Amino acid sequence: MTRCLSFPHFVTPSILSAHSNVISGLSLILFVGLLHVSFLSSDTALAGSTDDPLSRLLASSELTLPADPSTVTVRDNQDAAMRNTNLPDPAMCAVLPPDDLGGFVLAPSSPEAIPASVVTVTIRNNAGSPIGLASVVIQFNDPGAPTCHSTVLHGVTDASGEVTFNVGGGGCVIDTEWAGAVKANGITIRIFEDLKSPDGDADLTVSLADLVSFTSEFLDGTGGCHDYNNDGTTALSDLTIFGPAFTSGVNCAP
Repeated sequence: MTRCLSFPHFVTPSILSAHSNVISGLSLILFVGLLHVSFLSSDTALAGSTDDPLSRLLASSELTLPADPSTVTVRDNQDAAMRNTNLPDPAMCAVLPPDDLGGFVLAPSSPEAIPASVVTVTIRNNAGSPIGLASVVIQFNDPGAPTCHSTVLHGVTDASGEVTFNVGGGGCVIDTEWAGAVKANGITIRIFEDLKSPDGDADLTVSLADLVSFTSEFLDGTGGCHDYNNDGTTALSDLTIFGPAFTSGVNCAP
């Protein structure tokens, strides 16, 4: 049997419509209330760790502030200090024996070098600390002082800031600007105007002709190509340099 559901006679269509509107309104109010509670809960959670919009933004990793300027300054200062430690100070450097002699003494180096032509360069910074691994170059800028084919005039300092050169060559250059120079890490630390040698005639062999030239200056007491310490006279101090070169017959080996 089929039963039909019917409303009481006093429930009219207009009453049903009004009842439906009331239910819809209550549902909307309930939804808005729940949404508000949700937002309040979210704000409360954020407020537990941060107190302002900027802090919230930082907490969300959406904003990264630049590095602390003081940190950048310290790093820059450290870089500058490192550059300064590798900056040669000419006043703190040494080029021996040329510093003591007032110029270079070149001499052919075979069979062995004479002490005056063995040059040790020491590189230091403005604090007096040695500079290791410094690139050092000796330059002879006048053709009047030729060098032996085997002569090496560039090197790198050791941990003590030192590098040694065997300055093989000959000739005579007097009072000439930039006749010789020494550079370290690209900085000129010395300039010399005098380049002298027991091999005064620049044939790259110390021979009888050089002995005659030396003897003439020595007897006259005048300074010249054999005044190796540049004190204005050729004397016993210069003989101590010429003598070993002549007796050994030094020359430039091929």
